[in-house]
Amino acid sequence: MKDYSLSKAQIKELEKLHRSLRDKRQADRVKAVIALARGWTAVQVAEILLIDEKTSGKFSETIDKVQGAAQNAVDKVADAAGNAKEAASGAAETVADKVSGAAETVADKVDPK
Repeated sequence: MKDYSLSKAQIKELEKLHRSLRDKRQADRVKAVIALARGWTAVQVAEILLIDEKTSGKFSETIDKVQGAAQNAVDKVADAAGNAKEAASGAAETVADKVSGAAETVADKVDPK
């Protein structure tokens, strides 16, 4: 049997989504994913929602693809943020070096050794 496990937070989000949906077909899809995540078989989901067994499994596969795409997007944003932080840190060091050098030059002119 395929693993359709979801975290409690993910199930809560799906339940929230289900309550907001007006389209019966979309709501059924969300119910199918929640039921599969709670341990129901594709056959049981298909029977209760009056859909084909293969269809109930496809709903979860679609959710998996969406979650995968979302995770990829999160990873890319995190990478971009890390790169931006490194670039900012490098720029700050360059500015600090220039300021320090300028301060030494001014100090030498004010009080030559």
